[in-house]
Amino acid sequence: MLTLNAIKIKLKAWFAEHAQINDVRYEDDFSFNAERNLSYPVTNIEFLDAAINNTYLNYNFKVSIGDMTDPNQPHQVDDVYSDSILVAEDFFAYLQREEGWVFNKSTSIQKFTDDTGDRVAGIVFRITLSVVRSQNTCATPTKITEPPAEGLGGGDIITSI
Repeated sequence: MLTLNAIKIKLKAWFAEHAQINDVRYEDDFSFNAERNLSYPVTNIEFLDAAINNTYLNYNFKVSIGDMTDPNQPHQVDDVYSDSILVAEDFFAYLQREEGWVFNKSTSIQKFTDDTGDRVAGIVFRITLSVVRSQNTCATPTKITEPPAEGLGGGDIITSI
């Protein structure tokens, strides 16, 4: 079963290797929007929540892909949207073939523009990655109290994993 940290590492690594992405972040919106040391085009991955559905643990993420734009070139925004959607399509193909999770192949892609700091345009979408839950109570770390050994105080706690 992949953990949240293992998934985070895989997602960041994939974007870091993509030829059209120069910077990858894993932050909430507030921290990401406050960041001023970005190398565009940039991707931000934000963990939203997780939910259990029968035998699966579903992890939900929001992904933003953006690039700087020039206000003197209004058609450039459509180029950024187009390029960002192509990167997203590459990402969806990766998610579909990667082992360890099931990718919910349905998402809605929204465009965005932001001119409050860096003049940025791009897309944002959500993904759900489902991993099979272990459901093995024997794999749960426990504290077992051993009976007192002869001549000892006993009650020593032993952790089994």
